[in-house]
Amino acid sequence: MKVASLLAVAFLGMHMCTARADTYYLVKITDRANNVSLSVMSAEDLRALQADIQAEAKLHPKALQMARKAWEADEENTKSFPKDAIHRREATPGPAFADVSEANDKRMRTMDRTAAEDRQEARMKRKQLVKRYEKVTRDKKVAEMAARERERKRFEDSARTLYEAQLAHLKSGITAPAPGP
Repeated sequence: MKVASLLAVAFLGMHMCTARADTYYLVKITDRANNVSLSVMSAEDLRALQADIQAEAKLHPKALQMARKAWEADEENTKSFPKDAIHRREATPGPAFADVSEANDKRMRTMDRTAAEDRQEARMKRKQLVKRYEKVTRDKKVAEMAARERERKRFEDSARTLYEAQLAHLKSGITAPAPGP
């Protein structure tokens, strides 16, 4: 009787471990530019991503400091380093699914809903812009705003690239060269 019970417990334990390996999560991932994406990941992939993000979090302050120093050493950069444009990566696990196709279906439905909400939000912002600038020539203002936005994005992307290079140096154990002429 005890042997049968032990075999049943062992079989149940193996079944639970197998079921654990076939679990998929819908994961909300926020990147350094604060963009949000959805991804379907196995439990193992999610753990690996979370471990990588945790390791980056420990290096974040030093990489940010090194990127800022390199930014300030570059004479082409006339503005101050945009540290607020660099966000820590995040991975937030959502619901768990036993089937990957089920998880992908949920991901697609969520993305469709989010895209519709984004389009509605963009329409509302456009309407507000039109109301705000009725007295001013709209074409001129829109062009100026677009140019400023492109410049801001270029500026922030440049800072993020510099930050990622410094983070890569820290992650690989190589010390960054001292900024110089």
